[in-house]
Amino acid sequence: MRVTTPNEARHRAETWQMFTEGIMVENTVACPYRCTACYRTIAIESRRATHITLDDIRKVTTIIHKYGIKHLSFFNLGETFAAPDVGDQLYIIRESNPNLSISISTNGLLLNTVKKRDAAMLANYIKFSIDGIDDHTMNKYQRGASFSKAYDNMKQLVEHRRQRGITTLIIEWKYVLFNWNDHERMILQAVELARNAGVDIISFWPTMSPFYGISWRYYLKTFYKTLGEPTWKGREIRLGQPNAPAYADKPRC
Repeated sequence: MRVTTPNEARHRAETWQMFTEGIMVENTVACPYRCTACYRTIAIESRRATHITLDDIRKVTTIIHKYGIKHLSFFNLGETFAAPDVGDQLYIIRESNPNLSISISTNGLLLNTVKKRDAAMLANYIKFSIDGIDDHTMNKYQRGASFSKAYDNMKQLVEHRRQRGITTLIIEWKYVLFNWNDHERMILQAVELARNAGVDIISFWPTMSPFYGISWRYYLKTFYKTLGEPTWKGREIRLGQPNAPAYADKPRC
């Protein structure tokens, strides 16, 4: 991230070629967590507002439609569902782009109302980032986290999807591996919790940040070589919808 001059910005705008496979849109920089290696505090200094406006969402929608963009990652450093009008944002995007695939990454803490769950139904793919099986393991990195709230919200979204009869939304539990949450018993418990919640996928993502949290067990233990299937993420176990669309397997932007 760097600050540029007005002249360079104009030149970039005039010569920029839009990616049609996928783009990322950050609808908010707000988040209830204070994750150890998150750059959100730095990003806040460069943002003019905490949340994107609906007028800007309409501009994004026009760009998506104009260029035939196929995939939208509707998240970045903020928590998508921290935006007070996230439902309106997603409705505007979806109304003009019915065939657009939309993916959201959430910590799940604020996906806690019927209105927000209805908004989530407008997406194609939602990843819940829950890095542990209890408050203790989660708060080692995801400071401010509540496992019970995030997990319950994930379960409720699965149930909401069932009640609404939605078949186009894939729900994944994203479990980032650190050396404090990667013990075999923890992983097996997480898989069982994922089954009980009814999610489609649980995935295990090794990370290099922070360096002192690296999961050496992931690289050295035979257990991980037999856990689910290898993917670009790390390892994943598909518990439902085994024939999920390609965008569930590989990022598009």
